[in-house]
Amino acid sequence: MIELAHVSKTVTLHNQGRAVIEVIRDASLAVARGECVALTGASGAGKSTLMRMIYGNYTTQAGAIRIGDTDIVRAEPREINALRREVLGHVSQFLCVVSRVTTLDVVAEPLRATGVPAAAAEARARALLARLNIPERLWALSPTTFSGGEQQRVNIARGFAPGYPAMLLDEPTASLDAARPAMHLVRRVITRAPERGGEAHDAVTRDAFAAMVAAGAFALHWEAHGLRYGIPAAVTRQLDAGTECLVNLSRGALADAAAVFPRCLVLNITAGEGTIARRLAARGRETRGEIAGRLARAQRPLPEGLEVVHISNAGPLPETVARATAFLSSAQRSTQGRAPATRGKAPP
Repeated sequence: MIELAHVSKTVTLHNQGRAVIEVIRDASLAVARGECVALTGASGAGKSTLMRMIYGNYTTQAGAIRIGDTDIVRAEPREINALRREVLGHVSQFLCVVSRVTTLDVVAEPLRATGVPAAAAEARARALLARLNIPERLWALSPTTFSGGEQQRVNIARGFAPGYPAMLLDEPTASLDAARPAMHLVRRVITRAPERGGEAHDAVTRDAFAAMVAAGAFALHWEAHGLRYGIPAAVTRQLDAGTECLVNLSRGALADAAAVFPRCLVLNITAGEGTIARRLAARGRETRGEIAGRLARAQRPLPEGLEVVHISNAGPLPETVARATAFLSSAQRSTQGRAPATRGKAPP
């Protein structure tokens, strides 16, 4: 979806004797639909510059930058503006808005600009602000009066409001407080193509997965819903080093997980059968028969001998996240000085 081919950029410092600084040289990369890619490097390496080139804010001296069928380097301004309205979002490091515009309007504005009715745009803005823990009493105020962390959360809400197919995120959380427990979120290896959606995961073929099993690449692996899932062996080293780990496990893998990770604590996220059925149907990955099978398996009891905490996910997602976060924070405090544990989530 995003492709850079041999991109280069220089900057001329006119007030420094027209000195020419080479910022980017012969950079190439490709990002497929559904893929998440991180640009890493030291401060000043050109990460933000490259993102601004992709977004069309900075010119490019050489190469091509394609977003779908549009080459940003050669596109007309109207083409770039259309791309920004419909395809490509950008969350910068800093919130830049007109003062005296309310926070609610700041978040809703990108939606109204694309023709979304005012009521629907405001409802979406309210949901995002609530999810990002901006107190409702602040929504009628300008975000220019907020703290740096609050401004960044407003910036994130504004960027995600339209639901763009592609997003550029330039360190949008650098000033946020550590509101969630400090633990490692384990990235699973799954035999599911990335374009099928779901959590961020490492997608492999079944043959590649079998080879990884033979090579001892997994601390734990199992099969569910016609797919194979693996937890990288590196997680055991992280646990041994004292890092708390959060991993998404299938119900049928819990007994094996307890044997591999003796300090395993299961966080069982629950909801009513009707709610689960509607959510599974909405994500569009399973047939009716597959959904019925999942619902039937959800009625089976969990293996005996596990330490289980049940958290309801029947209501709004922000409320569930808040309950889970509060529990994990308290659990971490209670396990300080004891053997490291992995946290498991048994999806319904």
